[in-house]
Amino acid sequence: APHVVAHLAAHAVRERGPGDWTFRFDRGVLSLGGDGAGDLRARFPAVRCPTFVGAGAGSWVMPVAELAQLRAAIAGAETAVFPGAHHFLLRCPERLGPALRAFLDGTRKTR
Repeated sequence: APHVVAHLAAHAVRERGPGDWTFRFDRGVLSLGGDGAGDLRARFPAVRCPTFVGAGAGSWVMPVAELAQLRAAIAGAETAVFPGAHHFLLRCPERLGPALRAFLDGTRKTR
């Protein structure tokens, strides 16, 4: 929605200098070990809670091949691929919302 895009534009970036813009967050979290957690893939099989992971078809953050590996490693994980890249949640909320609702409604039945 336009108001969401305007909010992100106002609060998610900052100008470092004339014409030099950057995202307003700790860039260290973009590296695999940036948050100190390291590579968590070995822990995926221990996940026992309902799990939903979405990815954009063109995402470099969660490539579709890695999404398939995640689904195989976490028992019962549900995954979905959406149009776009990493920011699919902003690009197609009309598809993401129903997918999340269906997932969350399904977790009620497994309790």
